[in-house]
Amino acid sequence: MVWLSVSSGSGGDGVRWCKRRRLYEGYRGFVRGSFEIMWKNPGHGSRSEMGNGGYANGSGDARHATFTDGMYHSAATLLPDGRVLVGGSNPHVRYNFTGVRYPTELSLEAFSPPYLASEHAHLRPSILSIEGPANNVISYGQQFAITFSLGMYQHVGEYMVAMAAPSFTTHSFAMNQRLLVLYVVDAHQLSAFDHKVTVYAPPTANIAPPGYYMLFVVHQGVPGHCVWIRIK
Repeated sequence: MVWLSVSSGSGGDGVRWCKRRRLYEGYRGFVRGSFEIMWKNPGHGSRSEMGNGGYANGSGDARHATFTDGMYHSAATLLPDGRVLVGGSNPHVRYNFTGVRYPTELSLEAFSPPYLASEHAHLRPSILSIEGPANNVISYGQQFAITFSLGMYQHVGEYMVAMAAPSFTTHSFAMNQRLLVLYVVDAHQLSAFDHKVTVYAPPTANIAPPGYYMLFVVHQGVPGHCVWIRIK
């Protein structure tokens, strides 16, 4: 399943329960939303769309863009490989699987944004190693280096190093979403395919609360597979 691009300001009118995810390269994604479905009030129609110039999954028609209706008690989770895992839905007081228009939903769907398309594979970085922190545990303000490779020989283009906090969801709200772009101290090419970038960890717990984060290198808008790190 892929996401389609929609123009800024095209969506959001009356949509409820859509799952907004902040993606690796900074875009926001909305999936499994609905117009009038409320808790204990399964109305009509569903929609999954994107506003502010990003991605929407499904067909070009925003009102029929979602594959599975997603109402109250549904969730979307950012995956380490760049996809978004979407699942759940239950607008009823209890589990209800039969005799209703929108039954309790137990399925999972994985959506692939355009940056995962095969034509971008040569841009996708792969993290080879992290130098500095022991066991990928970093301290506030610590300087550390990341070695990554590209799929073919090329001069590295515009890139960034980002940390994303894994969120948790309750009542259709995904909390703890946080995307941090790290300050780059130095960068140079090691070989035909390999590159090294040195960055600073976030300076304080006010910016990055202690815990686990997904660390990415994003090259020309294309993220590589993350490496899990911990900051304390």
